[in-house]
Amino acid sequence: MSLAVAAIKIAAVRSLKGRTSAGEAVFDSAVEPFDGLRNEGAPVVVISCDTGKRDVEGRELFGARQVIELSIDMFVARAVTVDAGDIEIQIPASDEGNELYLRSLAYEVEKALLADPSPWPELFRRLWFRGSAHDLCEWDRGAIADKGRRQALLRAIYRVEPVADPLPGAEPEGVWADVLAAMEADFELSDIARYWRQLIAGSIAPDWRQAQVALGLTAAGVGGIGLAPES
Repeated sequence: MSLAVAAIKIAAVRSLKGRTSAGEAVFDSAVEPFDGLRNEGAPVVVISCDTGKRDVEGRELFGARQVIELSIDMFVARAVTVDAGDIEIQIPASDEGNELYLRSLAYEVEKALLADPSPWPELFRRLWFRGSAHDLCEWDRGAIADKGRRQALLRAIYRVEPVADPLPGAEPEGVWADVLAAMEADFELSDIARYWRQLIAGSIAPDWRQAQVALGLTAAGVGGIGLAPES
């Protein structure tokens, strides 16, 4: 429903790939890759956003305050070798080992997203203002059942308030200019970046038209408040 939601997920995936003990097994809303790696028992991280709310006044959709549920699923079902500085250690594929690893992986994820100074984690942090003022972050151990058995899965849900979507008809500025530049520099994302740039700024509109779009005004409405030029 929102470019901001898509951008946050992209930034989260790019922030985590290769930066935790799950390696490259980090996916955006994956189903089939998750199932395939889950069958192997490999550590997997899946980022999704399936629900959110907008606080819309009048027809001001583009600037409306929005709260989304950003979910991060972490799964493991085999022994994992992790870096412990000078040595590598193996966490066994036992119930206790899986539990310990998932808690550690959750810390790795938050460390990468909130402490890493690299460009993508920085963009991830810039794409949302704060956690929701009214809801707590949640976690759920073993939330997905498989044939009646609890799985070695940890789901963390962060309720966050994203930045506003870019206004159509205007050149992207601030974080949106930086997000598009980062996507354009990424081979896998460059086509999506071109698509988004066309959506946002394919046709530049005058200031009064941009104001009309921001406020959701009709032609009569924008004329009535004196923004539109006289015909």
